[in-house]
Amino acid sequence: MGVSVVRVADGVANLQMPDGRSYDAGDVIELAVAQETVLGRTPVEVDAEDIDLFNEALASLVGDGTLVFRGSLSEVGQSVEGDLRVLWTLPVSLASIAAGEVIRITPKVAGAIVAWYAVVDTAVTTGSKAATLSLGIDAEDHRTDEVHTFTQTGSPSSGGTTWLVGGIDSIVVPYNANVAAVQALIDAKPALAGAVAGGTTGTWTIAFGGALADQDITASTVTASTLSGGSSPVVTPTTTTIGGQPIATGSTISLTSAAATPAKKVIAGSTITANDAFDEEQDLVITASSVTAFVEGAVSIHVLLQQG
Repeated sequence: MGVSVVRVADGVANLQMPDGRSYDAGDVIELAVAQETVLGRTPVEVDAEDIDLFNEALASLVGDGTLVFRGSLSEVGQSVEGDLRVLWTLPVSLASIAAGEVIRITPKVAGAIVAWYAVVDTAVTTGSKAATLSLGIDAEDHRTDEVHTFTQTGSPSSGGTTWLVGGIDSIVVPYNANVAAVQALIDAKPALAGAVAGGTTGTWTIAFGGALADQDITASTVTASTLSGGSSPVVTPTTTTIGGQPIATGSTISLTSAAATPAKKVIAGSTITANDAFDEEQDLVITASSVTAFVEGAVSIHVLLQQG
């Protein structure tokens, strides 16, 4: 069985479990047959002779929305170096996938993501459906820093623009300012402490750090312009990295109608290119984007983890 992970649904209070404790909305419960553990966890134990009854109760609680199933953890062997490997498995109805977070889990140990894949359990029969799943690592102090890009077009020969940076404070940037000059303007604004200028003249970037790190920042705007010369010169700000998001591993699973047919087919995740390591306090998060809603089909997502 391994360890099953569930979260108590919103609005639920005083849910009684076999350990004699009561649980409330948002609590995470880990469940296992007595004496069975994964990654050194201390789950709620269930006697082996009661496992069938327990599984029926668990399925009922998940079915009525009291518990939210977060998957199961099972030991699957060791690496050639002797490090423990564990498989996190999660069944997913494709029709339930919407843009945003799909699921998260906290391994509670330090380790690394080795690989991940999906297995088609129920084939898709309706064409032109798709979703891209991404795997990332998340914690309050381990999220993306927001980056804004300011792109100047029209080849101005004089003047400048006023930028309201992240809705926080304004700087006036000459048309020909280099990165060091923009940094000096930022450094003169205490509210922007920790922000770092980058890019090149005409394509400037600001990465939000310090007290502004790891969070979603209000979009920057240009509030005034004295640019002249060239052809209708403007500076356009865009958000090129949204802050406060899980740190991406660079790996995705592309779910499409064609890929999810037939059943018993494996859809491999792309190679994990970065940020594969996690610690005891960090979550593993699967998110979905570019979703064209499925109407049927199911997959099991498997994430291979390595402790140490």
